Amino acid sequence: MPHCTPEQLALAALREPLPPQDTAHLAGCAACQAEVASLQRSVELLAVPRARHPP
Repeated sequence: MPHCTPEQLALAALREPLPPQDTAHLAGCAACQAEVASLQRSVELLAVPRARHPP
């Protein structure tokens, strides 16, 4: 089975549902799992509110 597409990896990182075949691939593919983990860290960093400094 081919690797997940970038779009599928992004959806997985956002914890969106994937088609069963993509979920199965992701469960057994270390490369795709690593990419999802990296994308999840990016999402978490971007979700942290930043302190505003007065102008």
